[in-house]
Amino acid sequence: MSSDRFTVVLEGCSPQPLGAYLKALGVLRLVAEQADPGAEGYWQNDAFVIQSSLDEAALIDLLVNKYRPTPVMAPWNGGSGFYPKDNRVAIDWVRKSRSDRLAPYREAIHEADRIVAEWGDKPSKAEKEDFLQECRSKLPDDTLDWLDAAFVLGTETPKYPPLLGTGGNDGRLEFTNNFMQRLMDVFDSDGRPSPTSHSWLRSSLFGDLAPGHLRGQPIGQFNPSGAGGPNSSSDFEGESLVNPWDYLLMIEGSLLFACGIVKKGESNLNGELSYPFSVRASGAGYGTASKNEERSSRAELWVPIWSAPADYRVLRSLFSEGRSNVEKRRARDGTDFVRAVATLGVDRGIDSFQRYGFLERNGRAFFAIPLGRFMVRRNPQADLLASIDGWLTRFKSRAEDKEAPASVRRAVRNLDNAIIRLCTEENPQSVQSMLITLGDCERVLGVSSKWTKDNHIPPIPPLQAEWFLKGDDGSPEYRLASSVALLSRSFVHDGVTTIVPIRSIVEPVTITRRNRYTDVKWSDEGRSPMMGDDAVKLFNELMNKNIKEHLKQGVEGYANDSPIKANARDVLLFLNGGLDDGRIVRLFRGLVLLDPFARYRGRYAVASDVDYPGSAYSLLKLCHTKDLATTIVGETSGQVPLVPEIHRRAMSGDMMSATQLAARRLRGSGLEPRVGGCELEPSQSKRIAASLLFPLDDNSIRLIGRRTILEETE
Repeated sequence: MSSDRFTVVLEGCSPQPLGAYLKALGVLRLVAEQADPGAEGYWQNDAFVIQSSLDEAALIDLLVNKYRPTPVMAPWNGGSGFYPKDNRVAIDWVRKSRSDRLAPYREAIHEADRIVAEWGDKPSKAEKEDFLQECRSKLPDDTLDWLDAAFVLGTETPKYPPLLGTGGNDGRLEFTNNFMQRLMDVFDSDGRPSPTSHSWLRSSLFGDLAPGHLRGQPIGQFNPSGAGGPNSSSDFEGESLVNPWDYLLMIEGSLLFACGIVKKGESNLNGELSYPFSVRASGAGYGTASKNEERSSRAELWVPIWSAPADYRVLRSLFSEGRSNVEKRRARDGTDFVRAVATLGVDRGIDSFQRYGFLERNGRAFFAIPLGRFMVRRNPQADLLASIDGWLTRFKSRAEDKEAPASVRRAVRNLDNAIIRLCTEENPQSVQSMLITLGDCERVLGVSSKWTKDNHIPPIPPLQAEWFLKGDDGSPEYRLASSVALLSRSFVHDGVTTIVPIRSIVEPVTITRRNRYTDVKWSDEGRSPMMGDDAVKLFNELMNKNIKEHLKQGVEGYANDSPIKANARDVLLFLNGGLDDGRIVRLFRGLVLLDPFARYRGRYAVASDVDYPGSAYSLLKLCHTKDLATTIVGETSGQVPLVPEIHRRAMSGDMMSATQLAARRLRGSGLEPRVGGCELEPSQSKRIAASLLFPLDDNSIRLIGRRTILEETE
């Protein structure tokens, strides 16, 4: 054998469709096993490249004249050629062949004939496991790669990896009988190539177009565009077309995927099917995604694409042992696989994955549909999910129950889409999308409280402060939503300080803090979550509840505060209607899940803003600010007593009355206002009342203090 190494680019082997990907693996496998054990392969510009001792001519000669096919057979299947009603032309052709190329195939078929003869008939469903076990133990070693790819034993019932259907067939299409038929197309029983074998192979490997390079034969799930059916041609219904070499090399390549049983210790004594880079279907992350498709899908297959040369030995190990892990557990579905890719929880050396879903189409067959390409790169945003991984797993698992409310199933689909976006994009918007979706999930669980408690689904665990930082896009909407979401009320009773986060008001939860651990549980009070999505109405309602709780606890002055502050310009924009109110509310519902006891102070840049929000707002805000006197006077002189009627009248639209009350309250606290009252439209009055919920930074408080309070009282 020559020591020269040749590089051959296979333009006909690409990551899409799945059949073309498998074809690339098949070529490398055959070259390595039948010509050059040191052959290497890799992907370049969506074409497969082989480096070996074979140049282009030698590669074609190997396949056309010397290729020894793997004994692919399925005597457990009807239609396989082993039973009287089957199409037996191809299998009889192998039995009667004289070529050395087919010797291993003949031997395997003869052994399978003996097994079938002993059984007398095709095994029933109940007998199938025993029949498969006998095939596994008696068929020649040359068949083991095929058997390992077609089924797995060792569980309660035989399992069939999705790549090869249900043990080598998909509906009425029997893969192995078709494999033998395609062998008849490319060479005769003496092993001599057919007249068109050479041109077919060039078309398959290099994309050369030649007359008659496709035949009217089934391709199955591996190439949806070539499978025929309605709208697949210029006629109403097209014929299934296939290049015989495409089919042969595709099946040979599928053998690189091996299945096995992964034991999960005491958590799953029966083991579970482990198929390389294969997970349960997730109806998210692609254009036609839906929960209906998820339920009707067979599975997903994520095939690796690598750009560095790798020999067959390395690739065989990669495909037989390839794992996708999330938080020390195996990826469960397509969404988990995206997380694994983003956290490098997959084997190294892979540049990207092509995602395929085995989806039911035309109501009659499964097709391997490409669902997108995912680059393997470290995305720190994916790490945010680590602390809530247990909750995500439980919630998604329970939502699969047929009894789950429709709102819960919709929430899970949106959750999957948000997770995929979080892991594939690295920007604040994807974090915000995830926060908003989690907020929606919490609200859905609160509304469906009976189902939630029956299924033992806890509230979403407190999110770490890192969520806040990575979601910060510097927008006033985000700043306002954050400032309200982290509001808490503190009061002292019998010498003990109690802190009540706003989440316990918005959602039916109780929040406790012990030993630096924040615990969130569903409340026993039977409350429903606050449902309003109108910013003015929702924030007024929250403000009203807060004031009532202040009075109930006997707090003298306004005690709400937040580690994140808004500023005067933010408020002015809100009052003038210059912000997206809906976005503020959506962000608030997500940000309220943040751990209220985490350290946020100093993390947020305080704006040095000089915009004055007006006298009406300023009068009211000065009456609803914690430690007001300390902030604007610079010395401790007590709290401004809380007067609930001020907010109540502003919320009702009576700003004149509200501002007059506020002026009197400030005057009674030793702070003389410049204005005694303001008249505004009811709608603007209600908006100002709602804006009192936003905590302001000290610079903004001093600003409105200077503009509102006479100098002699400052």
